[in-house]
Amino acid sequence: MALFKKSKKEDKTSKKEEKKTPKKETSSSKKPTNIYYLTMREEKGKKVGWEVKRGNAAKVSAFVKTKEEAKVKVKELAKNSEATVIIYKMDGSVEETYKIN
Repeated sequence: MALFKKSKKEDKTSKKEEKKTPKKETSSSKKPTNIYYLTMREEKGKKVGWEVKRGNAAKVSAFVKTKEEAKVKVKELAKNSEATVIIYKMDGSVEETYKIN
């Protein structure tokens, strides 16, 4: 036999309070903030240059003629922050991945 019994209203209130407690983010759940992709651009079947694109951006951050110029541009764009750079080959496979600090 219980000495104290919670009313339905008190029971609902305690459940709401339990739901409000924020969850802590673990380091594994954090996503990288800056990812740059270097890819070759083709127009009408012709290779026209290399584009630098940040994360899921809709627009290209930079367009240059050579892959070397694209690598320099990424360093300029990410100079004040940490970034991950993913460079693709002309066939679309990943050539290299590295971090800029």
